Amino acid sequence: MNDSRKRMVSVRISPSDLSRVKDVSKRLMIRESDLIRFSVKKMLDQLSPLHDENVKGVNLLPPLLELGNDLSRYFDFDVESLDTIINSGVEEGETVVDRDDLLLMSMCGSENDYAMIKLREIFRTSIDTANLHLLLKEHIIQKYLQSAEVPRHKMDQDDRAMIKDEETVVSEEPVADIVG
Repeated sequence: MNDSRKRMVSVRISPSDLSRVKDVSKRLMIRESDLIRFSVKKMLDQLSPLHDENVKGVNLLPPLLELGNDLSRYFDFDVESLDTIINSGVEEGETVVDRDDLLLMSMCGSENDYAMIKLREIFRTSIDTANLHLLLKEHIIQKYLQSAEVPRHKMDQDDRAMIKDEETVVSEEPVADIVG
């Protein structure tokens, strides 16, 4: 029997987050529980490719890039964790994400110096920590997604404008592989 009734769930939430939930709910004139359900549904929509076990390897990159540094920073994903999440079960002929790129993804969440050095080598330009994730995103897109048969989530015009405002030039030339 398939029980589709809603279930009550207990969630620990910090006092500051609870205060923000109350403030936003009050302003929107909705119940706090409705805002929390909306937030959960919205995040699950963004993470929906992770729900499908057939989506792996390069095909997992777009949703992970869209969430930016938040996942790595919040869940403290390291290279091994990202390798398991992204590359586990990749079959012959499918593209595996290089460990060097997984390392960059894990380190960009903490604005690590290594990530800045490697991205500076790739783009051959100075890098500001404010642009670190945007440049990682551009590198991953150029390396894995431009020629692949997966949805292309290119940097939008706002992302490019922010990089140009910071006087960082993103090369349109093919990107060299990272040398470990």
